[in-house]
Amino acid sequence: MKMKASTGRKMRYGGTSVALTALIIAVVIIINAIMTLLTQRFMWYGDMTPDLHFTISKECFDLIGKVDDSDNINSPVEMLDKFRAENKAYNAENNLKEGDADYRDENVMINILFPVDKDALQSDDTTLYVQENAEELRAEFPDYITVEYANSLNNPKRFRKYLSSNSEKISLDSIIIECGTEFRIRTLRSFYIFDKEEPYAYNGEKAFASSILAVTRAEAPLACYTVNHRESFPESAELNEDGEPLVPFLDVLENAGYRAQPIDLSKEDIPEACRLLITFDPKDDFISGNTGLEKQGELKKLDDYLAARNAYMVFVSPDTGKLENLEEFLGEWGLEIRRNGNDPITVRDNQNSNLNNYEAIISQYDTNDIMEGWAEGLSSKVIFENAMAIDYARDYKVQTQPLASDETKTFEIGGNVAYNRAVFTMFKSFETASGYAAGSEVAKATASDPFKLMAVSVETHYEQEKYALIEDSAYVVLCGSTDFASSKYLYSNAYGNEDLLLSVFQMCGREPVPVGLDFKEFANYKIEQISTGDATKYTVALTVAPIIICLGAGVFVLVRRKNR
Repeated sequence: MKMKASTGRKMRYGGTSVALTALIIAVVIIINAIMTLLTQRFMWYGDMTPDLHFTISKECFDLIGKVDDSDNINSPVEMLDKFRAENKAYNAENNLKEGDADYRDENVMINILFPVDKDALQSDDTTLYVQENAEELRAEFPDYITVEYANSLNNPKRFRKYLSSNSEKISLDSIIIECGTEFRIRTLRSFYIFDKEEPYAYNGEKAFASSILAVTRAEAPLACYTVNHRESFPESAELNEDGEPLVPFLDVLENAGYRAQPIDLSKEDIPEACRLLITFDPKDDFISGNTGLEKQGELKKLDDYLAARNAYMVFVSPDTGKLENLEEFLGEWGLEIRRNGNDPITVRDNQNSNLNNYEAIISQYDTNDIMEGWAEGLSSKVIFENAMAIDYARDYKVQTQPLASDETKTFEIGGNVAYNRAVFTMFKSFETASGYAAGSEVAKATASDPFKLMAVSVETHYEQEKYALIEDSAYVVLCGSTDFASSKYLYSNAYGNEDLLLSVFQMCGREPVPVGLDFKEFANYKIEQISTGDATKYTVALTVAPIIICLGAGVFVLVRRKNR
């Protein structure tokens, strides 16, 4: 009887302990839920961070001032040294001295000009950040960069040369970056990233760097985009200076230092100065030959344009439709849209996708001679949403060759000896992806054969110049997604889509662009980078872990009481 009574007491004590533990946990959860609701309802938040400071990074300083004799692309500082030497030689040759009419400045500088007094800039944080960055640049490059403050209302003559035919005065929120006769006028708004009408990040480094790169080039490179096939770029909710929706793709192109202009290939020739031609989401096919109806053969123009060692980029999606002539042209360059019959194969990934949007594929770059180097600098995930798979053209033989930097490693390319062209995969899916056509799964990726999402065909030429053999190339890039260039991917540090575009623009146009200069968010949105698979793992772990901890604590208490 005594043993039974003792056992009964222990069970009652044990049951009471478990019930008490469960009750405490329930109370904590309820209190936490109530506090969360009250916090959200009454905005019980406090800013415990110090004042924001957005300083210029080493990467930005290197982009502006790095000197590298092995690099064919000169930094702005190197360009200034070149201008100064040329001007000095010209003045000496023509016996010119300072003050003469034709005298050329032997101390050319990059000038950052604010059309307001310095005190006015320091009275507001949005202008103070920009002014502080300008002063940082001057302090780092005192022999190459100056900062000037001149009130445009009190001194209108100083700003007369910057006025266009339809403007009477310079806006007080402008920032002018000039070098010699070249200048760029940027608005204060362009130094920030907006979500609708609210700024959520500071983009000063990239704004300054892209403008400085642009004014130190003799002429900004030209990029043309076709408009006569019902092309359409994704638009942003943000408006430009004319009150029209901002086009993120063209905004990035401008930030890369390009001048962008539309072109109707059926009526216009491609300008000789055009280094990059873009076709984005065409709905109608290209004209293969002259029609006799004032329509000119577009594909012949493309052939001639690429023969001059230029670059062509095409962005398509599953909604683009089949374009026989354009796809035949791309096939000659080794690039093919992958189909199941006539239906394009779209790519989904239940594991490596963007937060439960299985069509927003998280990609990985391929390791090859084209991608090695700059792709490794992409710190954020590159997203291809609503993407269709692309492949090597059928007459391009798949080959394996050693990596130039490490011959113990190999990579796959598609080659055509007759054209001297090689197709390199740029970005591909993970092995967890699947391909769908007409709503049904028709293909699965593997580790050795993932879906290709972006690829480039390179036609390499070698020319003898004096004692050196010069390599020059033409590029055709095919991307299987148009949502790739939407504002949610180009205007967010959580993704590497913008840096990828900037890198491709640099590769194709041979112009230095500000790759890797991230904007600084006022808040941290790193959670956007979590994939669907990772989110599932974290959810399971955070759900199961408290249960295991509570059970373990309960068992521990029971065992200790039993052995007392």
